[in-house]
Amino acid sequence: MIILELEESRWRLFFYGRRKLVSDSIDVILKDAALKVVEKSGFFLVDFNLQRLSGKKLKAGVIVYSRDGISLDDCAAVHKVLFPRLEMLAEDFDFYLEIASPGITRTFKNREEYSIFIGNKIKVLTFDEDDYIKGELIKSEDGVITLIDSSNKSIEINIDNIRKGKLDY
Repeated sequence: MIILELEESRWRLFFYGRRKLVSDSIDVILKDAALKVVEKSGFFLVDFNLQRLSGKKLKAGVIVYSRDGISLDDCAAVHKVLFPRLEMLAEDFDFYLEIASPGITRTFKNREEYSIFIGNKIKVLTFDEDDYIKGELIKSEDGVITLIDSSNKSIEINIDNIRKGKLDY
């Protein structure tokens, strides 16, 4: 049985299981908790992906970043702090957690990532161009990013005009 309920101006979807009521808002609850823990640990939360596996299993994939870089020890430290918190919040599920760095060729999935990766070399493909525009990302503000290209020229690009953006190493 499926029930839709209006709560705080948002619809929440509930599924009745054999034992307990399970809410789709668990995704939001876990992501919010992950964001708080990751930021308190001194990192940026780049991505949070929650997968429902067979039965009552959940798998969270968390991508973290630091302007100083991310080491294996950093990922382990975040896992050590984050796992108990998320496991407690997902108490009705068998919970699995993977922590990773963004990788050297990460494709940006949302506009907030441009702010996270300020100071990095990136390449963007716009709807107006056939080739990537490359440069160091120096600013992301009000829906516009600013790059400094190899000839030290400043280039402003509206994020809405970007078809694809990636880290460029």
